Amino acid sequence: MRRAILLPTLITTLASALPSSSPSPLSSPTTPSSPSLSPREDACAGDPSTAGYCTPISYTDTTTTTVTTTVTNKNTTASAPSTSDCQQTCRSILGDAGDWGVDFAGQPAGYRDDLYLGACGFGVARETDADAAGFAFSVHNQDILDVVRGSIDRFAGSHDGRVSAEGTMECQGHVVRWFVG
Repeated sequence: MRRAILLPTLITTLASALPSSSPSPLSSPTTPSSPSLSPREDACAGDPSTAGYCTPISYTDTTTTTVTTTVTNKNTTASAPSTSDCQQTCRSILGDAGDWGVDFAGQPAGYRDDLYLGACGFGVARETDADAAGFAFSVHNQDILDVVRGSIDRFAGSHDGRVSAEGTMECQGHVVRWFVG
């Protein structure tokens, strides 16, 4: 009989210790898809105090446009990845050791290095498709997480929780294009 009384008390105590459902201070107040995620649930937050190699410069919403490069991407709102897909990408990225090497030496103009393949992929290319310069640089996990999260925060709220984006970032002295989607 005593166990039956203690169990409800224990459940009540544990339930009151759970965090509230208020928005995380790390989430964007303008994006409906982010505020519901606590820092523990937002895999794309990573550890912002970790220094990477790249600094994002620009973000362009490609969720409802067709992007044509040497490698053709066709994303519409219906086929663009969901924020859940992108959160899974971030969880997978966090499982990697930390540094991703990109080497454009010997690669043709228009070459794109898809660092992560999945429903919400991540890739990089030279700044322009006409550029054939050969150079190498590193990308840290946190660099990728920052770009994916920035894309979600900026664009997913306008497309029913779906996102596809591209932009530029500076990595170890080189301006490169990045792609999410």
